[in-house]
Amino acid sequence: MILPAFVTAACLTISLLPQPSLSHGGYEYLHPLPGSTLVSPKTTIGMRSGKTTTPPNGTIKVVGSKSGDITDKGKVRVATDERTAIFQPKEPFRAGENVTVSVDSFSWSFTISEHPFVPNESTKPKDKKRRDKDKDNQRASDGEGAYPPPSFHTVPTDFPRYLITNSKAHDEARSADGDHPLYLFTASRFIAPYLMILTRDGRLVWWGRLEDGKEGMDFRPQLDGNLNVLVGSTYANDDPERKGIEIDDHYRVVGAHRPGHGYLTDEHHMDILEDERVLMCAFDRHVTDGRIHVLVQEIDKKGDVLFEWRSQDFLTGDDDPARDELFLDSYHINNCEYTPDRNNILISLRNANQIVMISRKDGSIQWQLGGTNSDFTFVNDPPETPFRSQHKPHMLDNGHILMWDNWGSSHLDERGYSRVVEYALDTDAMTATKVWEWRHPDSQGIAGCCGSVQRLGNGHTLIAHGGLPKNEHVPLTTEVDSDGAIVTELRPAPSSSRMRLYRAHLAPWRGHSTAPPRALLCAAKGEMATLHLSYNGVTGIKTWRVHGADTAGGLAELDEPSLLLEREKVDYEEIIPVNRLTGGRSERKVKYVRAVPVLADSTTLTPSDIITLSDSSALPCGCVGVDVGLEATHKSVIKKGKGKHKSADDAHLGALQCQAKCRKHDGCVMFVYHEDKGKCALHDRGAKVEGVHTVQRVISGPPSCH
Repeated sequence: MILPAFVTAACLTISLLPQPSLSHGGYEYLHPLPGSTLVSPKTTIGMRSGKTTTPPNGTIKVVGSKSGDITDKGKVRVATDERTAIFQPKEPFRAGENVTVSVDSFSWSFTISEHPFVPNESTKPKDKKRRDKDKDNQRASDGEGAYPPPSFHTVPTDFPRYLITNSKAHDEARSADGDHPLYLFTASRFIAPYLMILTRDGRLVWWGRLEDGKEGMDFRPQLDGNLNVLVGSTYANDDPERKGIEIDDHYRVVGAHRPGHGYLTDEHHMDILEDERVLMCAFDRHVTDGRIHVLVQEIDKKGDVLFEWRSQDFLTGDDDPARDELFLDSYHINNCEYTPDRNNILISLRNANQIVMISRKDGSIQWQLGGTNSDFTFVNDPPETPFRSQHKPHMLDNGHILMWDNWGSSHLDERGYSRVVEYALDTDAMTATKVWEWRHPDSQGIAGCCGSVQRLGNGHTLIAHGGLPKNEHVPLTTEVDSDGAIVTELRPAPSSSRMRLYRAHLAPWRGHSTAPPRALLCAAKGEMATLHLSYNGVTGIKTWRVHGADTAGGLAELDEPSLLLEREKVDYEEIIPVNRLTGGRSERKVKYVRAVPVLADSTTLTPSDIITLSDSSALPCGCVGVDVGLEATHKSVIKKGKGKHKSADDAHLGALQCQAKCRKHDGCVMFVYHEDKGKCALHDRGAKVEGVHTVQRVISGPPSCH
């Protein structure tokens, strides 16, 4: 088979003919490596010379000891980097066979794993004890100060609640952000699973609910302008369905990412670059030598594996930090990210207490920091084991290594706290000098799991403390200044005492929406109705304008005469008593209202639905939920049908009628009213709580409210 030429912008070609200055017969990168074993049957073959030359194209031949000559049964294509050639077999290789690849005068071989390459599909369900504890916590009293406050009714009732502490230094930092504020991205764990975007001072900006039994990890903006989150089953890191979900600035799912070659997605870290290349951690679950092996892959936007690094190829002999302590999860990769120059990749092996820097070009190990075979001598820190069970180690622009050092509970006799630690590396003297350390002044011990650390542009540091829900009383996040003084801190409220965060990240963001703003009219028993306004995920709103009229048609044009009030937006949700609207600016009768969000430059955004101001259309506060529910096609649906009210101004009435149907139907435990279509769906106990998740433009709830 003839290899294709690589055409560059200068109309030169990159040949796959051997280059004498490069290893492996002249190639800077070959995959699988010559002599490698336990290779996935689903592997592709990758070759990269690393130089731009103009010799004629080479030819490739691929022969398997069991498959035979498959050269003409596969395809060769040029990856999007215009430097890497990929051979894609039509069918997977056969178990245990030896494969020989020849390119002109150079050839190499590798061996396919003889063990069945099937992901372990077992998952650990959420146990009933945990679920019951969650319910008990939801009933606990938070007292004053918990956020979001109970008066917010466009936020789901099971949304996690937390306590916010801000210092004067926080106000100064927020002012310094100016027109480009930083937002905090994170996801709740061990309670109802929410993706969250908050302001720097902890106020809600956007929420998205995952199904119970799922968890979101490493939720943050990426360099391609989108968000990404790793989603899979809770308590099951071997979930074969785990993947990276890419979300655009309108909060629409626009892509999904998994490792190539049939490997399982690791739940810890994923980077997406400007050209849509993806760097991800992965692991090989089919165990052959008593442990789970780990991988790093770089995949282009078409799904081709441009780079693959496997622990079984490189962590061998003296380079293996777990050679003296063999157990199933000897490595436990929990981070893989580029160095600032993108020439290398840092890999964190939590259970080996080690950080490894590998070449992005050929995968070779550049150095190993920590663990039993560290290349560095530590200064200002214990020389034998300076850190343990680390999370989110990464290289700063100045070359320092910053990490969250969990330490772990099995060595409390040596140290009894988790910390942030920063090392300056001298790669000539091979020393790692501790230059900064921070521990929480009120620390009550070890964070046994998880956590992250981020150095901000103003010298502040953001810490997500991680932790496990049992007997670990740690904050959620802390921002500290360069002197270590606390600027902002979030802690779980009593009703969410089990909540922990795997990571947190501060970054700029501009959020938009495909849906209109949420306007909700609700009333608690015996109290006056209130209008609640929010626009989930939309940033930059300066004020809310509320218009009123005596007919719905009178709000088709939102002009100045219909304006009832304009209010500055100060939080996620604005609450307006109905008597503020019906009193109005004139003697006219106000029966309908509509809200419009306004940006700082006076640009008006999409208006809300028209809301009828009447007691009969007010929803019960704190009982029904908006924008959470079950899809109408869910298998638990026991009855579907259209409501009587399909027009926009009757959505509340339609939801109330849908709830009444649920109340009359034996076995109905949840109603879901789809506002746009006027459809009512009733769900039985098969729905449980596991299926509830974000569904835009729905109103849902139980059959009755007490």
